[in-house]
Amino acid sequence: MKLKICFVLLRAYAVFRPEMNKEFGGAEVQCYLLTKELAEKKDLQVTCVAKDYRQNDIDEIEKVIHYKIKQPKGGIVKFKFLKNFISAFSLYQTLKKIDADIYVQICFGAETGITALFCKRHNKKFIFIAASDNDTDGSFEKSSSCIIAFLYRYGIKNTSKVITQNIYQQKTLSERFSRQSQIITSLCHVPDAYVPPVGERILWVARLVELKQPEKFLEIAQSFPDLKFLMIAGQGTDEKYFWQICKDGEKISNLEMVPKVSPHEVEKYFAHSKLLINTSVYEGFPDTFVKAFKFSMPVLSLNVDPDSILSNENIGFCAKGDMEELKGHLRFVVSDSELYLKMSKNAYEYVKKNHDVGVIISKYEEIFTSLFEDNERSASSGKKKLLKPQSSPSRN
Repeated sequence: MKLKICFVLLRAYAVFRPEMNKEFGGAEVQCYLLTKELAEKKDLQVTCVAKDYRQNDIDEIEKVIHYKIKQPKGGIVKFKFLKNFISAFSLYQTLKKIDADIYVQICFGAETGITALFCKRHNKKFIFIAASDNDTDGSFEKSSSCIIAFLYRYGIKNTSKVITQNIYQQKTLSERFSRQSQIITSLCHVPDAYVPPVGERILWVARLVELKQPEKFLEIAQSFPDLKFLMIAGQGTDEKYFWQICKDGEKISNLEMVPKVSPHEVEKYFAHSKLLINTSVYEGFPDTFVKAFKFSMPVLSLNVDPDSILSNENIGFCAKGDMEELKGHLRFVVSDSELYLKMSKNAYEYVKKNHDVGVIISKYEEIFTSLFEDNERSASSGKKKLLKPQSSPSRN
């Protein structure tokens, strides 16, 4: 009998079907990698709940089964509250139809509470995975509606297990919700042996949204006319902002802009680059960091340094928000070949030890097995109570 695992991250379907050219982020890429690897296990059946992209109601891709949540259409979409209520009900009904043993929901959202409510009512195990620091420190809650924030808090308080990406998330989750969590980082297929980077370009990879601060990377490229830069630009929700950054980037002679690259093609750009630069305001544990380390590339970051790995592992630098310091780090690393090579080797050793697919998948398998066995014990205990003879009523 297969253990049935259901993942709830509605935009992950876009990674499985890159030809649709729909928006997604690092969390969706990690969900794709994780579910695809788990689906290869003979004792697991893996399903995903997908947003309505006008695809089939049920679709199987790379052994992962996708169930579509049907969205309300027609005049009803004009009424936001009614539309949201129907969407929530549709999600609940889809979870019921899938009838998994364990449900895994990723990222802050109303889905957290809806999935938790379903699991509580139907005696299912529920795992929440934080995908960003803002999932746990209250930032998303402050910027969301009262209903979404309430559903999210309800969901966190009613999980069977919480998985975080770094110590900061683990700490803020504990402080705000009194919940303990297990840290599990992102996964990737790591080469068997170290291979030094062969490219010369300085790489930036993200969606063109204000949170990622792509204009900072354009500034860096302009400051180093003797270096080659490459921007892999994914499209965000603001199409005007996307095309404005692309237009500005095309004016910089030492910068190559490559828009809308699918996740299945992006690694070839990592394989021919020298360094990765991150300019985001915040992240969780960026998937781009893991990809960079996979290809033995050091990382230079403006703000993001989960658990201080860049400095602790000597695999890069974090400028702590200071653009001039970030530029200084870049100048320092590219001018010192011995330092660069040392960081490059350290990056490979770090990712091999901490992010290799075998290491990460085994952690999830242990969690699934433990939760399933716990559910079986609870069910068995309940049956025993039902079978226990009832005392006969006294007769007066």
